[in-house]
Amino acid sequence: TVTYLSAHGAPTVVLDARSRASSPRATARLHGPLSAGAVSWPCVGKHFVFDGSLLHGAVPCLGEAVPPGAGKRVTFLVNVWLNHTPHAVATLPKRLARALGGAAQLPPASAFAEGGGPPLAEV
Repeated sequence: TVTYLSAHGAPTVVLDARSRASSPRATARLHGPLSAGAVSWPCVGKHFVFDGSLLHGAVPCLGEAVPPGAGKRVTFLVNVWLNHTPHAVATLPKRLARALGGAAQLPPASAFAEGGGPPLAEV
């Protein structure tokens, strides 16, 4: 999920392609036609929910230069990975985890069934 805390900066793009790649080299080989995707432009308080195993990211402002003084893109991002772990992700060190507090009780994995999120917009 992404929650926008500012109305500035690049949009979040989510594509209808899943990355099950286990290395940067495998990720670089992902290609092919896309049939759907979604673009979410920043708006204060907007909450954007999507399946994190879909290819996604914040892209440059579609080739447009950001005007001076336009402000920064500020978001609150939460990643929850069930049955999927992106490559190059490290486990939070135990010392830091303890400093952040106790673990919360998570709902069962079945509550996050694949395909249970909102549909993607047609391209």
